[in-house]
Amino acid sequence: MDSDGDLDILTFNVAGGYLEYYQNQSIEKGYRADSLIFELEDPCWGRFYESGFTPAIDLAPTPSDCFNNLQTVEPRHSGSTVTALHLDDDCAMEVLLGDLSFDNLIALYNAGDCKRAWMNAQDINFPNYNAPAKVSIFPAAFHLDMNNDGHKDLIVSPNEGLNSENYNSLWFYANTQTDSEPIFSLQQKDLIVNQMIDLGSNSHPTFADYNADGLIDIIVGSGGYYKGIGTRDARLFHSKM
Repeated sequence: MDSDGDLDILTFNVAGGYLEYYQNQSIEKGYRADSLIFELEDPCWGRFYESGFTPAIDLAPTPSDCFNNLQTVEPRHSGSTVTALHLDDDCAMEVLLGDLSFDNLIALYNAGDCKRAWMNAQDINFPNYNAPAKVSIFPAAFHLDMNNDGHKDLIVSPNEGLNSENYNSLWFYANTQTDSEPIFSLQQKDLIVNQMIDLGSNSHPTFADYNADGLIDIIVGSGGYYKGIGTRDARLFHSKM
């Protein structure tokens, strides 16, 4: 996060809502970058609050404030998925958030500097300039070079294993520009999945001569493809040899 070569951590606090920044002190203390010496540098990184009740994020009006959540709410899950990356051409890092309660991806834009983050703008349907990610449910973004062109792309996938989309579950956005100022363009929603036999969640194959022709067939029992609102279309599949 501070461009010194060692690995830092952004994580929501145990109560959820505020993002904490733990700075790795390896380089500062004269060690190599592979050491793990973390200190809490900022308990309100970005100055925002993520309530989980609405897709929009609560932003602080100035970089010297931390958004003050005055309302009393029942305990909820702790935070969201977090991906730090550059979205505009400066040294300050932006973040992509995915919340358990929603299927949209949120981009928070950093108007602070390299040392102090301040999120003052947001895109609650990122990327709104292309095809917004709508992944059921609890989307998580991964920033990596998928097509080996030297630029980091974006993969969006569910972070919920039980009631989430299980076929169109790997959205691949190619970066058509640079890593410091990326433009993400949706290529497909079924990356890798479309190259395999995928019959849904909890698939279990067995082998038998189902039609008595002397050849072994495949019978697959499956929990089925995701149909929406946590439901799946469970069934048996038969493949003849």
